[in-house]
Amino acid sequence: TEDEIVVNATATLNIRDLKASLQGVPKELLRHAGRQLADRDGFYLVKIAGFTRNQEQVDALTHAGAVLGEYLNINTYIAKIPSASFAAVKALPFVSFVGDYEPAYKISPRIGLEEIPVDEAIDAVTGQAKPWVFEVVLHNGVYLNDVLSELGRLRIFPEADDIVSNEAMTVLRVRTVPDAVPALAMIPGVKWIAEKTYPRLLASATNPATIPMVLQNNGAYTTNTAIGWKL
Repeated sequence: TEDEIVVNATATLNIRDLKASLQGVPKELLRHAGRQLADRDGFYLVKIAGFTRNQEQVDALTHAGAVLGEYLNINTYIAKIPSASFAAVKALPFVSFVGDYEPAYKISPRIGLEEIPVDEAIDAVTGQAKPWVFEVVLHNGVYLNDVLSELGRLRIFPEADDIVSNEAMTVLRVRTVPDAVPALAMIPGVKWIAEKTYPRLLASATNPATIPMVLQNNGAYTTNTAIGWKL
């Protein structure tokens, strides 16, 4: 309906009853209302009334100070809004809702379900589990150094080759334990966190007669071929 926002694959919100929409969301992944206004900038869902938008409305949002990012159904943008501009954006006559882009919205529900090649999951020399690899997408308008600084506080230091940035988006490849995902989601400039995916091979490169194995993380690694996933 016109009152709904479909946020990635994580939540469907009804702006007329936001509390009910968030009942199943862990409280530790929700911000206190108004908390972002204490910062220089905040990241919000900005909904335009109705089912359509026009260039005049987009221009008005930009003029009011919003940096528009990804478009979501229904008629909603993820936007960076300076705290000094928040009131002006919310007061626009066609804006029906401005709400926090919650940390809970950033975490892919497929984390732990992706199929991981054994050599990517397990160190061949030590037999120990390697850190998980996550792809972290940043919000439009974010300062990369701000996010890198926040990652440093978590003792996560991406290499230069792990940073891909262009006019459309910035993506970081982050290596860490899965328990760190909620802390990653609390970083303001992060928009989306997903486990890295790998191409599916049709046969072993060294032995074409052998069906290659991948592992499904599910919070634990295993070398047991009985519970691995055949491609």
